[in-house]
Amino acid sequence: MDELQSVEQHIPLPTGTNPESLSPFLPALKRLFNSAKRFLFNPAVILAVFLLSTLAAVLLKVSFDFQNNGIGYISNVNNFVVFRNSFYHLIEHSRIYGFMPGVQDDQFLYSPTFALLFAPFALLPKYVGVVVWSVFNSMILFYAIRRLPLDDGKKAFISWFILVELISTTQNVQSNPLVAALFILTFVAFESRRVALAALFVAISFYVKIFGVMGGLLFLVYPQRLKFAGWAAFWALLLFLLPLTVVSWKELSDYYVAWYGALQETHAHYTDQIFISVMRMVEGMRGAALSDAGRYVVQIAAFVLFSVKFLNRKAFNSTRYRMAVLSSVMVWCIIFNHASESNHYVIAALGVALWYVSGERHRLDLALLIGAFVLGASPSSLFPSYLRTQFVAPLGLMALPFFLIWLKTEFELTTSTTNNFLNSTDSRYAQD
Repeated sequence: MDELQSVEQHIPLPTGTNPESLSPFLPALKRLFNSAKRFLFNPAVILAVFLLSTLAAVLLKVSFDFQNNGIGYISNVNNFVVFRNSFYHLIEHSRIYGFMPGVQDDQFLYSPTFALLFAPFALLPKYVGVVVWSVFNSMILFYAIRRLPLDDGKKAFISWFILVELISTTQNVQSNPLVAALFILTFVAFESRRVALAALFVAISFYVKIFGVMGGLLFLVYPQRLKFAGWAAFWALLLFLLPLTVVSWKELSDYYVAWYGALQETHAHYTDQIFISVMRMVEGMRGAALSDAGRYVVQIAAFVLFSVKFLNRKAFNSTRYRMAVLSSVMVWCIIFNHASESNHYVIAALGVALWYVSGERHRLDLALLIGAFVLGASPSSLFPSYLRTQFVAPLGLMALPFFLIWLKTEFELTTSTTNNFLNSTDSRYAQD
């Protein structure tokens, strides 16, 4: 009878099925279930899948370079070429911002500090460097997930849930897995009361992608806020000045001015379909672009709603509450970022997975989770192209399930006196 109950708990049976009728098959079902569980929950298996899928994605991308060498062709790993060139242009004291026809197919939009920090990958031969860069991104994300204060089953769920998004961003040799990992490592450092380390991760995030600084908002749900602010200022200044090891102060000042100008120049293109945000979704549904003022109204309203949960100080002692705040930050900074592309959604998908494991979930939550997984995969070849080109992309629908989950997360965090976040309390983090 215990075996019957065990199988019923894990394997839903059709209505009207008598569990007793399955008695002869129960031992086999139980062994099959346990074997699958051990396999899928095994960190070594997940590590191998992350590594092999990363290698397959990046090597497939690289292979096109050996098939295409026509006039004007530069590289199929253009993002890596842009990152790599930025390092060499920096140390050669030449410009690193703006379009460079014949050199790279896009412009560099990262900080001068990122250009310098890319040195370990830039100094390698191009195709070795792009493989090492991609593997580094994948492995640091795997490591960050393993550091979460969760059981192996939940860590495994998170890893499998984001796999498609990870492959997608890897195919574009992006830095998004690194940024996602830095969000998590910031949270882990805070949980360990390693405030200086948390501040370092936030500062690095900022110089990789500006919105990475939003991870620093976690300091609001932890003690030692002034200590964090001091360390954050120290690391930010240190990383700001780091390029002075290879350029002059005048050159560094010019680089930062040029960086700002490059970001402003791209602003006019934020209504293109490659950008996926709540604002793009509103534009798609109304059939007309929002003005700058309209986008700002949406973003300000979202920020106000996002901020309300930080008034709920009595809930800050809950580990699961703090993890849900991390989830909220990761989803919010992507879906309300007017420059977000599909490759950024590995960060939002990770936030969704953290939301799902942070509390008790029901059928509505599962439906939203499935919606985020399916529409999150819409840019990939796994998704029907007709639906993608006719509905999802024009209407900006990829952001919809993430937006709904974010709204539900904010409601849960704001009303946490009546939900399950308060069931997990760690007195070590009682607020000062």
